[in-house]
Amino acid sequence: MTRRNRLFRVLGIGILCVLIALSAQAQTARILVVGDSWTPAMVSRIQSVLDGRGLGDNLVVGGTTTLWGTHAAQWATPGNLLLIEQELSNNPTIDIVHLSMGGNDYLGAVPGTPEALAALIEQVFDDIDTVVAHILSIRPNARVALCSYDYVADQGHNDALGVMVQEAIARTATNPNYYCINNIGLMHYTYGYPGEFGPGETPLPGGYPVYDPLLGGDPSLPGPPEALADSIHLTGAAYLVLAERCVDEFYADWLTGVEEPVPVGSKVHFVLLMAMCTLAGVCLIRRRTRTVTLSM
Repeated sequence: MTRRNRLFRVLGIGILCVLIALSAQAQTARILVVGDSWTPAMVSRIQSVLDGRGLGDNLVVGGTTTLWGTHAAQWATPGNLLLIEQELSNNPTIDIVHLSMGGNDYLGAVPGTPEALAALIEQVFDDIDTVVAHILSIRPNARVALCSYDYVADQGHNDALGVMVQEAIARTATNPNYYCINNIGLMHYTYGYPGEFGPGETPLPGGYPVYDPLLGGDPSLPGPPEALADSIHLTGAAYLVLAERCVDEFYADWLTGVEEPVPVGSKVHFVLLMAMCTLAGVCLIRRRTRTVTLSM
């Protein structure tokens, strides 16, 4: 092999190493999704929205923290708090946490009086506060967004949804790193309701910081059939609408308005990788040169 060919080979190895390193850094984990059955679909839907907005270099994760059937009370226990802690430790660049929880606590009790409902919701949000406090104790500069539900198939739950979002707004107002995304009535606005009104004919739910109106759509009706996969869960398309709401309300600004965090040691690792590639190339040249010299 000629010296020129050896040089091209070494350059090729170096370029390959650079490409591998760059591909490893192509996406940076920024959003962690945590909660109940309204969260598994949101991981891919939020990612899809970000990809479509040119923000696809920001990765959404939540494989171990999106659990069907979970209650806020369960997330406030040491075992589930540890799941969140592990995901944050494994992804040191995450600075946004998307939460959805509390609905199963309510559905598991469905209190019969306003007083019982108020007591239940206070307990639910005490548990959610425990989760939020744990997240911020690990990642103090993170932003936590509590994503509300929307009208479900049983109109009888609408009043409770209103009370829950009111409590969410009150709780988040006390913490500068904690926010409420109000989605109640979003699906009415998006899909309309058969025989009653069309898309865009009812108000959107109010957003941060005024939240006016608190309840969008028409609170006298259940969720639109077109948006519901069953009695309480959205269709895939409707979850995409919900993801767009989250990105529009907060996530796009949060992802672009601050300097992208860099995990401790990541730049060091990159430099070390490049140094190793260079060293490998130099060693290869010396070895080949010595072999040619000895053979002459």
